[in-house]
Amino acid sequence: MSKIPTRYPYREPILFDSNGDISKRWYVGYYAWSEQKGQLVRKRVIVNQPTAKERYEQAKFIIEIITQELEAGAVVDPIEVPEPEISPLTPLGKACDFFLDKRGKTVGKNTNIAYKKDIREFKAWAEKAGILNLPVSQFNNQLAFAFSDHLDTKVSKRTGKIGVAKKTYSNFISTLRTMWAFLINREILKDNPFLKLQKRKGRSTQHIPYTPAQVRTFKKICLDDVEDHQLWLFVNFLYYCFLRPREEAQKLRIKHILKKTIVVPAELAKNNLTEHVKIPKGLEVLIQEYKLREYPSTYYVFSKDGKPGPVALNDKYMYDHNRRVLARADLTDQDYDLYGWKHTGVIALYLATKDIKLIQAQCRHKDISTTDKYLRELGLFLYEDALDCFPEPSADHTN
Repeated sequence: MSKIPTRYPYREPILFDSNGDISKRWYVGYYAWSEQKGQLVRKRVIVNQPTAKERYEQAKFIIEIITQELEAGAVVDPIEVPEPEISPLTPLGKACDFFLDKRGKTVGKNTNIAYKKDIREFKAWAEKAGILNLPVSQFNNQLAFAFSDHLDTKVSKRTGKIGVAKKTYSNFISTLRTMWAFLINREILKDNPFLKLQKRKGRSTQHIPYTPAQVRTFKKICLDDVEDHQLWLFVNFLYYCFLRPREEAQKLRIKHILKKTIVVPAELAKNNLTEHVKIPKGLEVLIQEYKLREYPSTYYVFSKDGKPGPVALNDKYMYDHNRRVLARADLTDQDYDLYGWKHTGVIALYLATKDIKLIQAQCRHKDISTTDKYLRELGLFLYEDALDCFPEPSADHTN
Protein backbone atom coordinates (compact mmCIF):
# COMPACT_ATOMS: atom_id res chain seq x y z
CA MET A 1 0.00 0.00 0.00
CA SER A 2 1.05 3.58 -0.67
CA LYS A 3 0.76 6.29 1.98
CA ILE A 4 -0.54 9.69 0.98
CA PRO A 5 -1.54 12.68 3.11
CA THR A 6 -5.29 12.53 2.31
CA ARG A 7 -7.42 10.29 4.58
CA TYR A 8 -9.49 7.71 2.71
CA PRO A 9 -12.25 5.41 4.04
CA TYR A 10 -11.35 1.86 5.06
CA ARG A 11 -12.57 -1.12 7.07
CA GLU A 12 -10.42 -2.35 9.94
CA PRO A 13 -8.52 -5.61 9.49
CA ILE A 14 -9.80 -8.73 11.29
CA LEU A 15 -8.59 -12.31 11.53
CA PHE A 16 -10.48 -15.11 9.82
CA ASP A 17 -9.16 -18.20 11.63
CA SER A 18 -11.45 -20.97 10.29
CA ASN A 19 -12.64 -21.57 13.85
CA GLY A 20 -9.13 -22.47 14.98
CA ASP A 21 -8.66 -25.26 12.41
CA ILE A 22 -5.03 -25.00 11.28
CA SER A 23 -5.68 -27.46 8.47
CA LYS A 24 -7.61 -24.68 6.74
CA ARG A 25 -6.54 -21.26 5.44
CA TRP A 26 -6.23 -18.41 7.90
CA TYR A 27 -6.02 -14.81 6.76
CA VAL A 28 -6.40 -11.21 7.84
CA GLY A 29 -9.09 -9.48 5.81
CA TYR A 30 -9.67 -5.76 5.42
CA TYR A 31 -10.98 -3.14 2.98
CA ALA A 32 -8.77 -0.37 1.63
CA TRP A 33 -9.39 2.46 -0.81
CA SER A 34 -8.38 1.76 -4.42
CA GLU A 35 -7.26 5.03 -5.99
CA GLN A 36 -7.57 3.66 -9.53
CA LYS A 37 -11.07 2.22 -9.03
CA GLY A 38 -12.30 4.98 -6.74
CA GLN A 39 -13.88 2.58 -4.22
CA LEU A 40 -13.14 0.21 -1.35
CA VAL A 41 -11.69 -3.14 -2.36
CA ARG A 42 -11.22 -6.28 -0.31
CA LYS A 43 -7.68 -7.37 0.53
CA ARG A 44 -6.25 -10.43 2.28
CA VAL A 45 -2.99 -11.32 4.01
CA ILE A 46 -2.38 -15.06 4.51
CA VAL A 47 -1.45 -16.27 8.00
CA ASN A 48 0.59 -19.46 7.58
CA GLN A 49 2.51 -20.31 10.75
CA PRO A 50 2.57 -24.07 11.69
CA THR A 51 0.73 -23.81 15.05
CA ALA A 52 -2.42 -21.99 16.17
CA LYS A 53 -0.49 -20.02 18.80
CA GLU A 54 2.05 -18.80 16.25
CA ARG A 55 -0.73 -17.89 13.81
CA TYR A 56 -2.53 -15.76 16.40
CA GLU A 57 0.71 -13.96 17.20
CA GLN A 58 1.43 -13.43 13.52
CA ALA A 59 -2.12 -12.18 12.88
CA LYS A 60 -1.90 -9.70 15.78
CA PHE A 61 1.29 -8.24 14.33
CA ILE A 62 -0.21 -8.02 10.82
CA ILE A 63 -3.37 -6.30 12.08
CA GLU A 64 -1.33 -3.71 13.99
CA ILE A 65 0.77 -2.86 10.95
CA ILE A 66 -2.20 -2.68 8.55
CA THR A 67 -4.21 -0.57 10.98
CA GLN A 68 -1.38 1.92 11.32
CA GLU A 69 -1.04 2.24 7.57
CA LEU A 70 -4.78 2.66 7.00
CA GLU A 71 -5.01 5.33 9.69
CA ALA A 72 -2.07 7.13 8.03
CA GLY A 73 -4.01 7.30 4.75
CA ALA A 74 -2.67 4.29 2.88
CA VAL A 75 -4.36 3.26 -0.38
CA VAL A 76 -4.02 0.38 -2.81
CA ASP A 77 -3.69 0.61 -6.59
CA PRO A 78 -2.31 4.18 -6.39
CA ILE A 79 -2.32 6.42 -9.43
CA GLU A 80 1.30 6.96 -10.34
CA VAL A 81 2.34 10.60 -10.51
CA PRO A 82 4.99 10.92 -13.23
CA GLU A 83 8.19 12.74 -12.54
CA PRO A 84 8.17 16.20 -14.17
CA GLU A 85 9.92 16.27 -17.55
CA ILE A 86 11.51 19.58 -16.76
CA SER A 87 12.29 21.64 -13.67
CA PRO A 88 14.13 24.85 -12.79
CA LEU A 89 17.29 22.74 -12.47
CA THR A 90 17.04 21.28 -15.97
CA PRO A 91 20.16 22.13 -18.04
CA LEU A 92 19.69 24.96 -20.51
CA GLY A 93 20.29 22.71 -23.55
CA LYS A 94 17.69 20.16 -22.44
CA ALA A 95 15.21 22.95 -21.72
CA CYS A 96 15.65 24.11 -25.33
CA ASP A 97 14.97 20.58 -26.58
CA PHE A 98 11.91 20.33 -24.34
CA PHE A 99 10.52 23.58 -25.77
CA LEU A 100 11.04 22.44 -29.36
CA ASP A 101 9.44 19.07 -28.69
CA LYS A 102 6.33 20.40 -26.95
CA ARG A 103 5.84 23.67 -28.76
CA GLY A 104 6.61 22.12 -32.14
CA LYS A 105 3.46 20.01 -31.87
CA THR A 106 1.22 23.06 -31.62
CA VAL A 107 2.57 25.35 -34.35
CA GLY A 108 2.76 25.19 -38.12
CA LYS A 109 5.57 23.55 -40.05
CA ASN A 110 7.28 26.78 -41.08
CA THR A 111 7.10 28.26 -37.57
CA ASN A 112 8.60 25.05 -36.23
CA ILE A 113 11.44 25.24 -38.75
CA ALA A 114 12.13 28.84 -37.70
CA TYR A 115 12.15 27.85 -34.01
CA LYS A 116 14.63 25.04 -34.68
CA LYS A 117 16.94 27.34 -36.65
CA ASP A 118 16.98 30.01 -33.95
CA ILE A 119 17.36 27.55 -31.05
CA ARG A 120 20.19 25.76 -32.88
CA GLU A 121 22.14 29.03 -33.07
CA PHE A 122 21.34 29.80 -29.43
CA LYS A 123 22.52 26.37 -28.25
CA ALA A 124 25.72 26.64 -30.29
CA TRP A 125 26.47 29.98 -28.62
CA ALA A 126 25.61 28.57 -25.16
CA GLU A 127 27.91 25.59 -25.69
CA LYS A 128 30.77 27.84 -26.77
CA ALA A 129 30.11 30.07 -23.75
CA GLY A 130 30.19 27.04 -21.45
CA ILE A 131 26.64 27.44 -20.15
CA LEU A 132 24.80 24.70 -22.05
CA ASN A 133 24.50 22.69 -18.81
CA LEU A 134 23.61 25.72 -16.68
CA PRO A 135 20.28 25.25 -14.85
CA VAL A 136 17.73 27.06 -16.99
CA SER A 137 16.53 29.05 -13.96
CA GLN A 138 20.00 30.60 -13.66
CA PHE A 139 19.92 32.11 -17.15
CA ASN A 140 19.69 35.82 -16.36
CA ASN A 141 19.52 39.25 -17.98
CA GLN A 142 23.30 39.51 -18.31
CA LEU A 143 23.45 36.27 -20.29
CA ALA A 144 20.58 37.43 -22.50
CA PHE A 145 22.55 40.58 -23.34
CA ALA A 146 25.63 38.42 -23.95
CA PHE A 147 23.69 36.52 -26.62
CA SER A 148 22.57 39.84 -28.09
CA ASP A 149 26.23 40.90 -28.31
CA HIS A 150 26.98 37.60 -30.05
CA LEU A 151 24.40 38.37 -32.74
CA ASP A 152 25.90 41.83 -33.25
CA THR A 153 29.40 40.43 -33.77
CA LYS A 154 28.52 37.30 -35.73
CA VAL A 155 30.30 37.20 -39.11
CA SER A 156 28.33 35.89 -42.09
CA LYS A 157 30.14 33.00 -43.77
CA ARG A 158 28.55 33.91 -47.09
CA THR A 159 28.97 37.66 -47.25
CA GLY A 160 31.52 38.43 -44.52
CA LYS A 161 29.20 41.03 -43.01
CA ILE A 162 29.42 41.61 -39.26
CA GLY A 163 26.19 41.36 -37.29
CA VAL A 164 22.86 39.88 -38.29
CA ALA A 165 20.18 41.92 -40.02
CA LYS A 166 17.63 43.78 -37.90
CA LYS A 167 14.83 41.45 -38.91
CA THR A 168 16.96 38.37 -38.18
CA TYR A 169 17.89 39.81 -34.79
CA SER A 170 14.23 40.42 -33.97
CA ASN A 171 13.34 36.88 -35.01
CA PHE A 172 15.92 35.45 -32.61
CA ILE A 173 14.64 37.56 -29.73
CA SER A 174 11.03 36.68 -30.55
CA THR A 175 11.79 32.95 -30.52
CA LEU A 176 13.62 33.11 -27.20
CA ARG A 177 10.93 35.28 -25.65
CA THR A 178 8.43 32.65 -26.73
CA MET A 179 10.49 29.84 -25.20
CA TRP A 180 10.81 31.59 -21.84
CA ALA A 181 7.11 32.54 -21.86
CA PHE A 182 6.33 28.87 -22.53
CA LEU A 183 8.38 27.79 -19.50
CA ILE A 184 6.86 30.54 -17.33
CA ASN A 185 3.38 29.40 -18.31
CA ARG A 186 4.30 25.91 -17.10
CA GLU A 187 5.46 27.42 -13.81
CA ILE A 188 9.06 26.32 -14.41
CA LEU A 189 10.46 29.84 -14.50
CA LYS A 190 9.35 33.18 -13.10
CA ASP A 191 11.10 35.81 -15.23
CA ASN A 192 11.75 36.33 -18.94
CA PRO A 193 15.24 37.82 -19.44
CA PHE A 194 14.65 38.42 -23.14
CA LEU A 195 11.96 41.02 -22.45
CA LYS A 196 14.83 43.39 -21.66
CA LEU A 197 16.05 43.16 -25.26
CA GLN A 198 14.27 45.41 -27.72
CA LYS A 199 13.33 44.16 -31.15
CA ARG A 200 14.88 46.17 -33.93
CA LYS A 201 12.76 47.89 -36.49
CA GLY A 202 14.05 47.85 -39.98
CA ARG A 203 13.10 47.34 -43.53
CA SER A 204 11.38 43.99 -43.64
CA THR A 205 13.01 43.11 -46.91
CA GLN A 206 16.61 43.49 -48.07
CA HIS A 207 16.03 41.76 -51.39
CA ILE A 208 16.56 44.14 -54.30
CA PRO A 209 14.17 43.90 -57.26
CA TYR A 210 15.56 43.70 -60.79
CA THR A 211 15.18 46.39 -63.43
CA PRO A 212 13.79 45.44 -66.87
CA ALA A 213 17.29 45.85 -68.37
CA GLN A 214 18.75 43.51 -65.74
CA VAL A 215 16.03 40.96 -66.42
CA ARG A 216 16.86 41.00 -70.13
CA THR A 217 20.54 40.47 -69.38
CA PHE A 218 19.73 37.69 -66.92
CA LYS A 219 17.46 35.94 -69.46
CA LYS A 220 20.09 36.04 -72.19
CA ILE A 221 22.80 34.58 -69.96
CA CYS A 222 20.43 32.03 -68.45
CA LEU A 223 19.07 30.69 -71.75
CA ASP A 224 21.87 31.34 -74.24
CA ASP A 225 25.11 31.17 -72.26
CA VAL A 226 24.61 28.68 -69.45
CA GLU A 227 21.43 27.11 -70.93
CA ASP A 228 19.79 26.80 -67.52
CA HIS A 229 16.21 26.60 -68.80
CA GLN A 230 14.90 25.28 -65.50
CA LEU A 231 16.22 28.33 -63.65
CA TRP A 232 14.46 30.65 -66.08
CA LEU A 233 11.21 28.77 -65.53
CA PHE A 234 11.76 28.90 -61.77
CA VAL A 235 12.27 32.68 -61.57
CA ASN A 236 9.16 33.14 -63.70
CA PHE A 237 7.13 31.19 -61.13
CA LEU A 238 8.44 33.64 -58.52
CA TYR A 239 7.81 36.64 -60.76
CA TYR A 240 4.25 35.78 -61.76
CA CYS A 241 2.94 33.99 -58.66
CA PHE A 242 4.80 35.83 -55.87
CA LEU A 243 5.98 32.55 -54.35
CA ARG A 244 8.68 32.19 -51.72
CA PRO A 245 11.62 30.44 -53.43
CA ARG A 246 12.76 27.77 -50.99
CA GLU A 247 9.66 27.15 -48.93
CA GLU A 248 7.05 27.16 -51.71
CA ALA A 249 8.32 27.19 -55.31
CA GLN A 250 10.94 24.44 -54.88
CA LYS A 251 8.35 22.20 -53.20
CA LEU A 252 5.61 22.56 -55.81
CA ARG A 253 4.38 19.39 -57.51
CA ILE A 254 2.77 18.96 -60.91
CA LYS A 255 -0.60 18.28 -59.23
CA HIS A 256 -0.53 21.82 -57.85
CA ILE A 257 -0.68 23.30 -61.36
CA LEU A 258 -4.38 23.49 -62.21
CA LYS A 259 -6.06 24.91 -65.28
CA LYS A 260 -6.29 28.51 -64.12
CA THR A 261 -4.55 28.57 -60.77
CA ILE A 262 -1.65 27.15 -58.81
CA VAL A 263 -2.42 25.60 -55.45
CA VAL A 264 -0.14 26.53 -52.57
CA PRO A 265 -0.89 23.78 -50.02
CA ALA A 266 -1.07 24.51 -46.30
CA GLU A 267 2.08 22.55 -45.52
CA LEU A 268 4.08 24.93 -47.74
CA ALA A 269 2.32 28.22 -47.11
CA LYS A 270 3.57 30.73 -44.58
CA ASN A 271 0.11 31.12 -43.01
CA ASN A 272 -0.56 27.34 -42.95
CA LEU A 273 -3.61 27.77 -45.20
CA THR A 274 -4.21 26.18 -48.60
CA GLU A 275 -4.71 28.97 -51.14
CA HIS A 276 -4.70 29.57 -54.90
CA VAL A 277 -2.86 32.09 -57.03
CA LYS A 278 -3.85 32.87 -60.60
CA ILE A 279 -1.72 31.75 -63.52
CA PRO A 280 -1.01 34.86 -65.63
CA LYS A 281 -0.85 34.52 -69.40
CA GLY A 282 2.94 34.85 -69.48
CA LEU A 283 3.41 31.93 -67.08
CA GLU A 284 0.81 29.80 -68.85
CA VAL A 285 2.83 30.13 -72.05
CA LEU A 286 5.89 28.75 -70.22
CA ILE A 287 3.88 25.97 -68.57
CA GLN A 288 2.76 24.80 -71.99
CA GLU A 289 6.21 25.28 -73.55
CA TYR A 290 7.79 23.10 -70.86
CA LYS A 291 4.83 20.66 -71.08
CA LEU A 292 4.60 20.56 -67.29
CA ARG A 293 1.08 19.13 -67.09
CA GLU A 294 2.19 16.04 -69.03
CA TYR A 295 4.42 14.80 -66.19
CA PRO A 296 3.19 12.50 -63.38
CA SER A 297 1.13 14.46 -60.87
CA THR A 298 3.33 13.50 -57.92
CA TYR A 299 6.54 14.80 -59.55
CA TYR A 300 8.13 17.97 -58.25
CA VAL A 301 8.05 20.77 -60.81
CA PHE A 302 11.80 21.34 -60.29
CA SER A 303 14.47 18.68 -59.83
CA LYS A 304 18.21 18.12 -60.33
CA ASP A 305 17.50 16.63 -63.75
CA GLY A 306 16.49 20.07 -65.03
CA LYS A 307 12.90 18.94 -65.48
CA PRO A 308 10.08 17.63 -63.24
CA GLY A 309 11.15 14.62 -61.18
CA PRO A 310 10.31 12.47 -58.13
CA VAL A 311 12.87 14.12 -55.80
CA ALA A 312 12.71 17.73 -54.62
CA LEU A 313 15.69 20.07 -54.85
CA ASN A 314 17.75 20.85 -51.78
CA ASP A 315 17.28 24.28 -50.25
CA LYS A 316 20.36 25.91 -51.80
CA TYR A 317 20.12 24.48 -55.32
CA MET A 318 18.27 27.33 -57.01
CA TYR A 319 20.03 29.99 -54.94
CA ASP A 320 23.38 28.70 -56.20
CA HIS A 321 22.22 28.56 -59.82
CA ASN A 322 20.76 32.05 -59.59
CA ARG A 323 23.98 33.39 -58.04
CA ARG A 324 26.01 31.86 -60.86
CA VAL A 325 24.03 33.80 -63.46
CA LEU A 326 24.17 36.97 -61.39
CA ALA A 327 27.95 36.71 -61.28
CA ARG A 328 28.08 36.58 -65.09
CA ALA A 329 25.77 39.61 -65.21
CA ASP A 330 27.98 41.57 -62.75
CA LEU A 331 25.13 41.80 -60.24
CA THR A 332 27.02 40.72 -57.16
CA ASP A 333 27.71 44.09 -55.56
CA GLN A 334 24.28 44.34 -53.90
CA ASP A 335 21.69 42.06 -52.30
CA TYR A 336 20.31 40.57 -55.49
CA ASP A 337 18.93 37.09 -54.93
CA LEU A 338 16.01 34.82 -55.75
CA TYR A 339 13.58 36.67 -53.50
CA GLY A 340 14.13 39.75 -55.64
CA TRP A 341 12.19 38.08 -58.46
CA LYS A 342 9.05 38.10 -56.33
CA HIS A 343 9.48 41.82 -55.63
CA THR A 344 10.14 42.44 -59.32
CA GLY A 345 6.81 40.80 -60.19
CA VAL A 346 4.90 42.76 -57.55
CA ILE A 347 6.31 46.05 -58.83
CA ALA A 348 5.54 45.19 -62.46
CA LEU A 349 1.94 44.18 -61.75
CA TYR A 350 1.27 47.21 -59.58
CA LEU A 351 2.67 49.66 -62.09
CA ALA A 352 0.59 48.01 -64.82
CA THR A 353 -2.70 47.93 -62.89
CA LYS A 354 -2.48 50.14 -59.74
CA ASP A 355 -4.87 47.50 -58.34
CA ILE A 356 -3.90 46.91 -54.71
CA LYS A 357 -6.66 44.31 -54.23
CA LEU A 358 -5.22 42.30 -57.11
CA ILE A 359 -1.77 42.48 -55.51
CA GLN A 360 -3.27 41.40 -52.17
CA ALA A 361 -4.93 38.35 -53.73
CA GLN A 362 -1.84 37.23 -55.64
CA CYS A 363 0.37 37.80 -52.56
CA ARG A 364 -2.16 35.90 -50.42
CA HIS A 365 -2.21 38.66 -47.84
CA LYS A 366 -5.01 38.35 -45.31
CA ASP A 367 -5.16 42.07 -44.60
CA ILE A 368 -4.99 44.89 -47.14
CA SER A 369 -2.78 46.85 -44.72
CA THR A 370 -0.11 44.17 -45.14
CA THR A 371 -0.17 44.75 -48.89
CA ASP A 372 -0.03 48.52 -48.46
CA LYS A 373 3.00 48.21 -46.15
CA TYR A 374 4.68 45.81 -48.59
CA LEU A 375 4.22 48.21 -51.50
CA ARG A 376 5.56 51.11 -49.46
CA GLU A 377 8.67 49.11 -48.61
CA LEU A 378 9.17 48.61 -52.34
CA GLY A 379 8.86 52.37 -52.91
CA LEU A 380 5.33 52.20 -54.31
CA PHE A 381 2.46 54.32 -53.07
CA LEU A 382 -1.26 53.88 -53.65
CA TYR A 383 -1.87 57.58 -54.31
CA GLU A 384 1.53 58.51 -55.63
CA ASP A 385 0.17 61.26 -57.91
CA ALA A 386 -2.16 62.77 -55.34
CA LEU A 387 0.42 65.29 -54.10
CA ASP A 388 0.80 66.80 -57.58
CA CYS A 389 -2.10 69.12 -56.77
CA PHE A 390 -0.44 70.37 -53.55
CA PRO A 391 -0.77 74.22 -53.75
CA GLU A 392 2.19 76.54 -53.33
CA PRO A 393 2.51 78.33 -49.97
CA SER A 394 1.41 81.68 -51.45
CA ALA A 395 -1.61 80.26 -53.25
CA ASP A 396 -5.12 81.05 -52.01
CA HIS A 397 -6.86 78.15 -50.34
CA THR A 398 -9.97 76.87 -52.08
CA ASN A 399 -12.63 74.48 -50.84
